[in-house]
Amino acid sequence: MSDLDITVFDPADALIDPVSIAAYVDLVADETGHDTEEILKAMGVAVRASGSALVVATKAGLTSQEVEAALTEGASPSFAAVLGILRGLGMRIRFEVDGCCEAGEEL
Repeated sequence: MSDLDITVFDPADALIDPVSIAAYVDLVADETGHDTEEILKAMGVAVRASGSALVVATKAGLTSQEVEAALTEGASPSFAAVLGILRGLGMRIRFEVDGCCEAGEEL
């Protein structure tokens, strides 16, 4: 089996700029029904794609260890940590209606 020369795909290698990184995290959120674990995994890929966890951490106001801990599988990072990491990546969260109702209509 080791003769197959199979290369493991890392999505971080394909994310070459902030726009593609943000699009990737957004796509993962949409495709997984906004699954928290999957979004955190995508954010981990985004940090790797950015090329420097230390730079992301510094911009986020966190240490690189705090960023790593927040994005470790099974972690439950605070909302403040998630927002900080997104800020460190040059991204932000955007809120919009989920298609459940029209303007002026009750939830």
